[in-house]
Amino acid sequence: MRVADPTAAVSFLTRVPLGRLARHHREDIAASALFFPLVGAALWTSAFGAAHLLSDPGISAAIAVAVLAALTGALHLDALADTADALGGSSKEARLRIMRDHALGSFGVAALSLTLLLEAAAISALLAADQELTSFAAVGAASRAIAPPLAAALPYARADEARTAPAAAFTLNGGIGALAVGAAICLVAGTTGLLLLATALLAAAVVGTWSRLALGGVTGDSLGAAIQLAELSCLIVLAAHA
Repeated sequence: MRVADPTAAVSFLTRVPLGRLARHHREDIAASALFFPLVGAALWTSAFGAAHLLSDPGISAAIAVAVLAALTGALHLDALADTADALGGSSKEARLRIMRDHALGSFGVAALSLTLLLEAAAISALLAADQELTSFAAVGAASRAIAPPLAAALPYARADEARTAPAAAFTLNGGIGALAVGAAICLVAGTTGLLLLATALLAAAVVGTWSRLALGGVTGDSLGAAIQLAELSCLIVLAAHA
């Protein structure tokens, strides 16, 4: 049994330079699932801090989005774009092939553009409403908490890579642990935090259902897309609630 290592979660979900600490096997990444919500909360705490460097909500929101993209290496945005492009595929094989193609298609461009615009608009509204740090942390925690249970609940779509892909190594216990930690962080934000967790779970259910029907299971890209869409959904709900 592997010991949960927080550096594995950091190296998997971000591009924060960790040097030799960033070298992990896929089992290490799976074992670190309970740290996923903590990493998400830390990311959004950083974005919250950066957003308060200036007083203008619009510019501050753009800075927050840029900080998140820099810290994550736009990892989930890239996954969302690849998954969106796969919507144009006519079969499971075609969709998986499209997702592996590094070229960006029209669906991917549209998904990226809309996501960035909506996130910036939602953050701007939240900053203007003086939304508290705990709510932003809950957005990060909830959106990252849903990935491990989603990966554990569905088969890995690329059967030939199932023995090597990190996304295929997550376990049910790890998924439950991630949700438990995510729920604990969200509880700090009160009922609003629980609403955000429910929103993230709904987004995961939608992406998971599509992945099962269209791909035969999850891939790293569809999990990244689930995180990104959960994050966006939480921001929109939070802005509407505020």
